[in-house]
Amino acid sequence: MADPFTIISGIETCWRAGKFFMEAYESWKSADSELSAHCIAIEHVWIKTKLQIEVINNVMSPDSEYRKHVDDSARVLSRKLSDAVTAIDDVIKRKPGVEQVTVRKAKYILLKETIDRAVRDLEEWQRRFDPSWFLILRVAENKEVSVQTKLNDAATKVKELAGNPKEKNAFDLAKDLLDVTSRPEGDSGIFLPDTTFDRRPIPYSTAVLARRPQRTNKWFVIDSVQCDEQANRDELTGSVRLLASKLRRADPLTFGLLNCQGVMKVTGEKSSSFDFILNTPKGKDTFVCLRDALLTQPTPSLTQRLSIAKELTKSISYMHTFDFVHKNIRPETILLFKDDNTHKNLTFLVGFEGFRSVDGATAQQSDAELHRDVYRHPSRQGRSPAQRYSMGHDIYSLGVCLLEIGLWKSLVAYKTPKEPDLAQSREPLDKWLRGRNLLESALNPSHYLPDYFEDLAKTVLPEHAGDRYSDIVMNCLTCLDSKDSESGSGTADIYDADPEQPMIAAGVKFIQDILLRVDELMI
Repeated sequence: MADPFTIISGIETCWRAGKFFMEAYESWKSADSELSAHCIAIEHVWIKTKLQIEVINNVMSPDSEYRKHVDDSARVLSRKLSDAVTAIDDVIKRKPGVEQVTVRKAKYILLKETIDRAVRDLEEWQRRFDPSWFLILRVAENKEVSVQTKLNDAATKVKELAGNPKEKNAFDLAKDLLDVTSRPEGDSGIFLPDTTFDRRPIPYSTAVLARRPQRTNKWFVIDSVQCDEQANRDELTGSVRLLASKLRRADPLTFGLLNCQGVMKVTGEKSSSFDFILNTPKGKDTFVCLRDALLTQPTPSLTQRLSIAKELTKSISYMHTFDFVHKNIRPETILLFKDDNTHKNLTFLVGFEGFRSVDGATAQQSDAELHRDVYRHPSRQGRSPAQRYSMGHDIYSLGVCLLEIGLWKSLVAYKTPKEPDLAQSREPLDKWLRGRNLLESALNPSHYLPDYFEDLAKTVLPEHAGDRYSDIVMNCLTCLDSKDSESGSGTADIYDADPEQPMIAAGVKFIQDILLRVDELMI
């Protein structure tokens, strides 16, 4: 049987680089304790990635268009692996005829930062590869038995390498994800009995913090989905069950989505809702809504803003990997959490009130509220939107949020945490329209919001966040334009790329055009 890595040249190059490292590693690992730690880190990345590519090669057909994406990723890994190996090899001292090697101490001190950076780059690449790997694995849904076996074997190998047999890894998460996506009805037992919670508002957020009165140290986030009178209750119940089943398997730090304990059906006198009971990571209760941060906190460093942008983009990517569109991405539905261990600003998406499955029905109705229309493409504004909702509309909303994060300026003003100030929110747009003699003739000023945002991204954002960040924001804001449009950068026709699996095609395109470019930004 041919080695699966010989199928594609990029993967073959990667395989050779990994083989060279593993051979050198045997002599390096005993040379110095600190150097050994670097080698172990490289080994973990290499073995995990090798297993990931082996699994993907078993689910993709030989002519799959996704092979090029995997091949390109393997080329990058090969280069970064070679950089790390070269950096370490530069400080190794060898004696003729002696198998044991030693470290050139003086040179190691000089090159330590180079080695550290090479290893960090390698680990960062691994983190960037995960979203596309999870997504492309979705083509394996009809090959569940054989793929599950391979994922089980890979999960066991990684646990043995890490020395932690209980901790879940990427292969366990992938196995769970394939399991739930192969059952369109979702989990049984996802609905919980109606329980009393002590609730505490998260200022400006659509979600609340809550805890059971008897268990004061365990906090949850409760996110409510209101049952619209015109909604199909059976269809909504099925969608809620399926989303909750997927969120039940979500690892918050990997996916940027809070793990779901279950859902309560709440019936009131005037309305009813489905309340998602979401676990807080490590039981913390220090969430801040992004809107709150934009309105009340001083401008963070560019490093911190980029961290928020990266985490938010990752959250949206995984929401789409779960086969759902969010439909409500705005700062009120984004929670920030400072991780004391990594010092990262983690983000978590909530506000699932308008969600639906990617191929599910969507209501051609909405509202005309300005503080929501700010984040909607004109084709989805107003009470009767012109277009069916798609992933592209989520990406447009992301672009508006990234614009706010880069400028660290709220595009919506508030009188109180529960009451938007619509008049003040309109002032910047009205001023922009007035300067172009458009205000008097604008029948619906909100339709000019994309032009206003694009102007901000081109003229104001670069000095706050850099040209590359601004280009990414523009890519999001124009994602629903046709390639033949004036901007020339649209991807609205992406769904023609793979008519059998449009979700995966769109997801891979998003990872290539947005997620990977955001991840590559650094100070």
